[in-house]
This record gives sequence, C-alpha cells and structure tokens, in this order.
Amino acid sequence: MDRKTTNELMRLLHGELPDSVARELRDRLQREPELRRQFETLMQQWQSLELPDPQPAPPGFAMRVLARARQTTDQRLAPAWWSHTLAGRVATAMLLAGGIAFGAILASPSEAEDWHDYLAEEPTMAESYWVAMEQPVEDSWQENGS
Repeated sequence: MDRKTTNELMRLLHGELPDSVARELRDRLQREPELRRQFETLMQQWQSLELPDPQPAPPGFAMRVLARARQTTDQRLAPAWWSHTLAGRVATAMLLAGGIAFGAILASPSEAEDWHDYLAEEPTMAESYWVAMEQPVEDSWQENGS
C-alpha cells in the first residue's frame, strides 16, 4: 500500500475525509479485498490503543508546584519599576515597535515564504504522523535524565 492510500485510510478512520471522498474510498474497500484487509488491520490497531488509567498526583505535588511558582515570580528579567512606571512602559513600547519595524525591513516580500496554502488547510492527524515519522530519531526530543 502506498503512502497516499495509507494516509487516506487513516483520515477515513479518524473521520477527516469529506463525504464524497469517504464514499469513494468505502466503495473501493468493498471492491478490493487486499485494501479491506489492510484497513481492518489499521482499524484494529487504532481501536486497541488505550489510555492508561488516571493516577492521583503524588503527595505534596500541589505544594511543590506552588513553591516553584512563587520562586519564578521572584526571578524577573527587568527591574520592578520597568513595567510599573510610564518611562518603563514607553521604553517597552518603543523596543517592541523598533523590533517590528526592523523585522519588516529584513523580511522582503520577494523572499517571503508563501504560507497561503499552509494556512488554507490545516495538516490532518495522518499527515502530522507522517511528518513525525520522517524525522530521524537523533533529532527528536528525548528525555535523558540530565
């Protein structure tokens, strides 16, 4: 089975296909026994996925989260007066406006990437799966305990 067909079957299983395309694919499933077997296998795998039972938070978890939140509020990047005074607010607004203007100058319209097609249709769950599977393992995030 090719990638496009697998993608369509996954979208059918998840209910992401338009009615006309889903109807055509279901007709094709009835005509092609091999494709039907592959779809049934995919459906069994999908239905066998189960979330683990919810576990209660460990003792003291809420207190640790609260303590950590209090620590982070004390670690500010800017002095306390920066956002509480008129001068600080004006400086922040000027820095923000300057950054936007500088970014607009750097991003020339001729070199800008065309995002229209991407924004017109959000990637489906199946497409995002394929993108994730194409990335090499060494580039993926892994918790290594350090």
